[in-house]
Amino acid sequence: MATQPEQMGISCSNANEGQAAYKFDPADGVQDHDALSRCTVCDSDAKMRCSTCGTWYCNRDCSMKDWPHHKALCKALKDGFNSSKAPTNNVRAILFPMDSSKPTWVWINLKSLDISIVRALGITTRKPLKNPDNQLVAKDINKSLKHRKIGHGIRRFTAPKARKLGLNINRSIFALADPGSLRAYFGSAIFFAFCTYGAEGNIKVCYEDASVRDLRMIIEWYYINKYNPSISNLHRLPIKSYSYPEEEVSLWPAVRVNCDGDTARITMLSRQHFEITHNVQVLSKDVLKNSMVCEFAAMAELPWVVQQCGGVFDPIADHDNAETLFYNWFGRIFAQDMVQNFKSWNLDYTSGWTLPGHLESTHCGSIIVMHKYGCKIDKMHVLCFIKFVEKAFKQATPLHVQEEEEEVKYCRALTSQIELQRFINRKAFEGFWQDFINNQAQKFATIFASPYNNTYAGEVDPVPMTEEEVKKARKEVERLLLEGA
Repeated sequence: MATQPEQMGISCSNANEGQAAYKFDPADGVQDHDALSRCTVCDSDAKMRCSTCGTWYCNRDCSMKDWPHHKALCKALKDGFNSSKAPTNNVRAILFPMDSSKPTWVWINLKSLDISIVRALGITTRKPLKNPDNQLVAKDINKSLKHRKIGHGIRRFTAPKARKLGLNINRSIFALADPGSLRAYFGSAIFFAFCTYGAEGNIKVCYEDASVRDLRMIIEWYYINKYNPSISNLHRLPIKSYSYPEEEVSLWPAVRVNCDGDTARITMLSRQHFEITHNVQVLSKDVLKNSMVCEFAAMAELPWVVQQCGGVFDPIADHDNAETLFYNWFGRIFAQDMVQNFKSWNLDYTSGWTLPGHLESTHCGSIIVMHKYGCKIDKMHVLCFIKFVEKAFKQATPLHVQEEEEEVKYCRALTSQIELQRFINRKAFEGFWQDFINNQAQKFATIFASPYNNTYAGEVDPVPMTEEEVKKARKEVERLLLEGA
């Protein structure tokens, strides 16, 4: 999008209030017109263009893939936010408001930049810039998107300390992906496009009109943010980098196991019942970096690793009941800190294994379970393994049992690794899996790979069925599971 004549030469450091005068990396804002005219989804050579907003695509498939988000801004761009309709000294930015299901456009006045940003973020108090809680926080997203050709700089502004009692969860960001794929973000967020020009030592920064193409970059930035350990199956990024092969961003299948706090939050925001476990994707570069070995899975010769999900609750509203929010009954099998558990119980049997029926070790938050080598893993594998381990502990001879405490029945059953290994091994789990999947999936059991498969999942499940047939079959399996619950 072209910059307005009134904008040319207006440096960010000339903002009246001065808070928006943050340091810019000149390389981020160098305009690349070739990149701006390439496919919005995959950076390939563009062959078709949206007749309404001018966004470029290489083919119909990429256009359809982008449409769920594209449509949020496309029509509004033609109706009221065309560059020719801009007020004097204003640029068009993308706003993610709190109480909306989608992003929107907003005009920002460059002559009163900070106050205009603050008002767009929904802060309407008198003299808001006098309040330190409203201080703007800026972040450029370019360096986090090395696998994409952005074409110019994109900057985000937020006022994170302006939220009250954790009630301002950003619903428009949450709506970018399937429920549970993104962490909770608080407060509104606004994104600008900018360019830099001039010789070293005399760099000029110009904000310019954001485009629908920028929305795709922002969405991908949220997806690969380090605080988002998982991505929904329905909104996958490219399986490889189309721009920089050395910066490949590939995705591996994984299963997310939600704690009570996440389940409640996601159900509230999505207004529908949300399952405790669901299939997601993870960035392969993070799999080994932030994961730990799953002990029980290793005993069954399953190369599964576990990654903790961070930042899932609001520290302001929920700090008094964080342990309740982190309660994860299923997750206790995967997210175990054995030494810490024994210490909290004043027990000193650190060479043993434990599956408590309550208390400390279940407060593990939401977790991601994935295959160490990127092979196929499904929530059915995880659900089956949970039942398998529970059965093993019922069979194993306990070393210590404690029941009834203040009229409430508890059970802490400890057993040794040698004893548990009698029941948790590959042969036992392979047989358990076959019985489980045949019972749960019935005639659709063949669409589920073995938990011991060595097939790299890649972009599409390699099964002898069409995509529509697989979706229909999986829905039927979920229906059968719900009926049996």
